Amino acid sequence: MEVIKSNKGGSKLCYQGYMYTKHTTRKTVQWWKCVKRSSTACKGSITTSLQNENPTPGQPHNHDPSDISIKYTKSRYAMKEQAALTRDKPSQIFAQVVSTCEDDVQAMMPREENCKRTMRYQRPAPPVPQSFADVTLPAEFTITTNNQQNKSIFHE
Repeated sequence: MEVIKSNKGGSKLCYQGYMYTKHTTRKTVQWWKCVKRSSTACKGSITTSLQNENPTPGQPHNHDPSDISIKYTKSRYAMKEQAALTRDKPSQIFAQVVSTCEDDVQAMMPREENCKRTMRYQRPAPPVPQSFADVTLPAEFTITTNNQQNKSIFHE
């Protein structure tokens, strides 16, 4: 049993070839529903303790378990996480992750351009300067018309 992060910041539970998203949390238990509940009308569910232990199956699934889809989801999550934490190029991250995947998982991967775009979205935006002192200008924008360097900004 493993918990991974979902696209929208929630949690996904991977257990016995099925994936579940968190539905509700009560005082002592959490209810999870199958991720295929909208695509295949699956009623599969499971309950766990708050520490994600002692899984108790609820309703049965109407589809077979798929370890490949779990591996695919984990590899996509690994790409996003690596893109957010490192400054490696998205093409390098894609090549590195895909090279470690099985053939069945590679077949499920979207086109490289789509994965790279997703990874670029994971990168944090540069911080907004809090004061004028935080603004740094490149050298080419600090040279005046008489070739002197001036780091101040004039507003007319």
